[in-house]
Amino acid sequence: MKNALIEHADSSIIAVSFAHDQTDAQVIANAALHFPGSTVIGESDPATLPSWRFRDCWRCSGKTVTVDMALAGAQRLTEIRLERDTILFATDSLWLRANERRDDLARAALESKRQVLRDVPQMLLGKMPLDGVVCKALLSDCRTTDELESLVPAWPEL
Repeated sequence: MKNALIEHADSSIIAVSFAHDQTDAQVIANAALHFPGSTVIGESDPATLPSWRFRDCWRCSGKTVTVDMALAGAQRLTEIRLERDTILFATDSLWLRANERRDDLARAALESKRQVLRDVPQMLLGKMPLDGVVCKALLSDCRTTDELESLVPAWPEL
């Protein structure tokens, strides 16, 4: 066993590679040393593990590693919010310039686009109607990690 699956007390799973000259007993001893309270649940083949992007959402079902889609959906929503926040931050200076110039049209256009940015997470959660241009699918419609990864809002141009 050179690649071990380790389950933590909170049910999260990690895959760890150990030196190739270690015996299975040494791998288990090292896992216990480096991950106290965790359990080695088996050997892992990196090629068969689910999406590494959602590795914090891995759970074990028998000897099979799966992705907890509720956790993966929450992770994807956090990623989208971080991207949205970056865009919102970039519009701050544009809005301030429009405000300083007393350009009411530019300011109103920016405020409208900023509101769309703020609404995206609520649209994805189904708490607001999908606009069809910005969001084409609900987060709850995603059944696979590939679908989650392809869930990318069409951000308004600034």
